[in-house]
Order: sequence, then structure tokens, then C-alpha cells
Amino acid sequence: MAPAVLLEKIGKVAKITLNAPERLNAMSLEIAEEFGRIVDSLCEDPSEYGAVVITGAGRAFSAGGDLGWLRLRSEDTPSRNSEIMHDYYGKFLCVRRLPLPVVAAIN
Repeated sequence: MAPAVLLEKIGKVAKITLNAPERLNAMSLEIAEEFGRIVDSLCEDPSEYGAVVITGAGRAFSAGGDLGWLRLRSEDTPSRNSEIMHDYYGKFLCVRRLPLPVVAAIN
């Protein structure tokens, strides 16, 4: 199975690709976790890069949240759901911590 998120170095550019084109790169928990790991690694040592480009594989950048997974969240307790959703969205919002310019290549 292919990685949910790819990191490719192109010159001084870190290209991050959401890699679930069959689901229009819907933001699943798997994509969130891998995206967060990649961003964390770039934050730890950005010295090889001058910029970051984020894009999606296939015909869509991202369809948004994975509705199946989000629907299941409603079955949990409100306090537990709050913790899980805070962590989930934090994995995507961590991009704000990058010490490099970030460009979204929307397709």
C-alpha cells in the first residue's frame, strides 16, 4: 500500500503530496498522522529547504474531511470527541509552525 502522504525534495523545495487520489485526498486519520509527522520533521531541520509546496495526488487537492470517519466521531462521548478532534485538526494546522514559506498547489 502506498504512503498516505509523500515527501519529495525538488531542489530546495519540499513537496508534500496528499496521496489518496481514490478518495480525493479526503483528510483521514491516516493522512493527518502522516502529514503531521512530515511537518514535524521539516520543523526539526528545515536547513535543506527554502520552501514547501503542498498538493494532492490525482484530480483533487483534498475533498476535505473524511466524512465516514467524522460521522463515527458523533458516536463517542463529547469530551472524548473533543480531545480526538483537537488532535486531528492540530495535525493539519501544524503547518503554521513551519519556518519556511508554504504554497498550496491546488488542483
